[in-house]
Amino acid sequence: MEAEKRSQEAERRKHEAAIAREKRLDAIAGREPHLWTKVETLIATKQPKSYDLAIKILGDLRDLDARNKDNSFRVRIGEFRQTHSRKPSLIERLKKAGL
Repeated sequence: MEAEKRSQEAERRKHEAAIAREKRLDAIAGREPHLWTKVETLIATKQPKSYDLAIKILGDLRDLDARNKDNSFRVRIGEFRQTHSRKPSLIERLKKAGL
């Protein structure tokens, strides 16, 4: 009974996280050009915390692109990787994030 209760609680949290994620994507929809500019600005600082925030934004952009079935993210992230290929810390973060 305790295991079932934990399972239900985990499922509830998972559902709430999915709803929150959709709300986040709704909030940024239509702001993609601004977000790409923000990512570039963050990367230019060459600070680890800025890299982490940029990776989070890139994840949002990827998920928004997938939701819209646009497929432009794949091209843009390829160009982004090429532009920043001499930044091993950034490239490693991109790999870890599946970007």
